[in-house]
Amino acid sequence: MSESLPLVGRSLAIFVVATVMMGIGTIAVALRTFVRVHLVRAFGWDDALMIVALVRSP
Repeated sequence: MSESLPLVGRSLAIFVVATVMMGIGTIAVALRTFVRVHLVRAFGWDDALMIVALVRSP
């Protein structure tokens, strides 16, 4: 097996990637919520659970 690179010195890169992914997820949830509330006018339990999951994520 090949040895993996140590995580020492990679904390900034990990933080940046996590922040970008959280931002993309937040934008996706916000856009879906906007469409479901304003355009489709059918906000369901799955949409509410999606928002709860986003808020509860670390």
